[in-house]
Amino acid sequence: MSHHTYTNVDGCDDDVSQVPLARFAPSQRPRRWYRFEHFYIWPLYTLVGVRWQTAGDLVSLIRGRFAQSTLRFPRGWNLAALVTGKALFFSWTLVVPLFFFP
Repeated sequence: MSHHTYTNVDGCDDDVSQVPLARFAPSQRPRRWYRFEHFYIWPLYTLVGVRWQTAGDLVSLIRGRFAQSTLRFPRGWNLAALVTGKALFFSWTLVVPLFFFP
């Protein structure tokens, strides 16, 4: 069972509670700044992929879980695939654009 089984379910999907600037579930406590989230959330979404690829994955691996799903630290080919995937992501999103937009 992965977090995709319980997308945006408070308490089951860690992504819901990790972003205090947006309200993803009706069970979350309303805050005054949520009434403006339709203005500021779209620029912040441009950073979500980088956050997931860095802090989000690293924290999940250290804790050994994501929401209610248990994670084992990858070994062997799985670890190689994880490192290669991260390298490809950062190359594509950071290094390649630097060649075109210095």
